[in-house]
Order: sequence, then structure tokens, then C-alpha cells
Amino acid sequence: SESSVLILIGPPGTGKTNLIKNLIHRSKANAKVTYDPKIMQDDGFFAGFIEDDTKFLVMEDADEFLHSREDGNNMMHKFLNLADGLISAADKKIVFSTNLQDLNNIDEALMRPGRCFDILKFRALDRTEAQSVLDEIGSDKQLPDGNKITLAEIFSSLPSGNKIKRRKIGFTSND
Repeated sequence: SESSVLILIGPPGTGKTNLIKNLIHRSKANAKVTYDPKIMQDDGFFAGFIEDDTKFLVMEDADEFLHSREDGNNMMHKFLNLADGLISAADKKIVFSTNLQDLNNIDEALMRPGRCFDILKFRALDRTEAQSVLDEIGSDKQLPDGNKITLAEIFSSLPSGNKIKRRKIGFTSND
């Protein structure tokens, strides 16, 4: 897309972070990530993103950064200018993930066509969908209890498949 912004919205554990990881991995591109609002107060952070070869700026758990400017969000203008301001950030993408439940909580200017490629809504799976995930990965594990099951709940119950090899350190006997 020519648009710069992608917004992922939904409850925790529904796969937003996994999608971001896969997006970065499959594109074989670099990403900048920060969780510190103090770093983002410095315009140098954004200027560096525009100038370097980083393709993605990832704003995970960006609830407070997505609220409207009228609600006192003093960061939104930076994202709007970065997305399609005077200085072109051609081929740069900003990916926001949020646990906000209501799109009305997000500044309208960020979501406008031409700036925002899409808003993907994530949700917990019903039992049939969750079972399909287990079938797809070839697992015979039982689903957790409940009618709504997150991907995090499914994958946390699976063995990692990685056996930890413990090496002995220090003195050992030959027995």
C-alpha cells in the first residue's frame, strides 16, 4: 500500500505481536521499536527513522499514543506528519498495536484513507476455530476451558519442542 499506517486492535493474546513479527520477518526489513515516551519526545528519534534504512516503526501497546489530540495527546501530530507530512517517508510504515476496544478512541486523522492502509481487528477464537488451529499445527493437545480462547492460551499449553541441554559447570566426578 502507498499508505503508511497499519493499526492492529484487539484484546491481549489475540496475535497482534505475532503478526508484527511475521510482517518484519517476511519483509526482511529493519524495524525500530520503542516503549519509552521520553525517547519519542525527541524529534531526533523520528528524523532518524526517516533518514535511515529502517522500514517499520512499531508502536506496540500504543493505547496512549492513539487517543485524539483533543483529548490531550501531544504525540499524535508527530505520527501524522511522519505518515504523510511535508517530508516524505516514502516506503516507511508505522504499525500500531493497541488493546483499545473502541475505534472512536483513536484520532480520526490517523485513520483517514490515504494515511491508514487498514485497521485489523483481532479477537479470541471460538472453540471450533481454536481446534482448527491445533489441527493445523498437528497438535493433539486439549483446548483450555472456555468458549473464547486466545492464541496465547493455545500456544502456552503446547510444549516448546526445545529440550534444554544442561551442561555441567565446574568439577564433576566420573561416576
